[in-house]
Amino acid sequence: MIKAIFFDAAGTLFGLTKTVGDHYAYVSSQVGLDLDRQDLERAFHTAWRQMPQRPAIDGPSENDDKVWWRELVDLVLDQVAPSLTALDRDNFFEIAYEHFAEAGVWKLYPEVREVLEKL
Repeated sequence: MIKAIFFDAAGTLFGLTKTVGDHYAYVSSQVGLDLDRQDLERAFHTAWRQMPQRPAIDGPSENDDKVWWRELVDLVLDQVAPSLTALDRDNFFEIAYEHFAEAGVWKLYPEVREVLEKL
């Protein structure tokens, strides 16, 4: 008898509605920057590979790993806009962090409901 099933939510149960580069480009426009979505996409994937793996935990992560995400965004900005001031980086990060919590940024994969009902 199955007692529990654990899922990694992002990329397993749901995904972004657009590319990370698209979302970061949108955020850049919101803070008065004009950053290229393709450059942002490439920079994000490069930065993602450079980031340390987050340790496994048995509950919610402290502050939703905000410090880790900030470090990732700084690596992205180092590649696409290295001359940005600390204030501009702070602004970009805070807007991006809030953006990824908004409705419509993520979409549930079509087969998820059926799979979960069967489980």
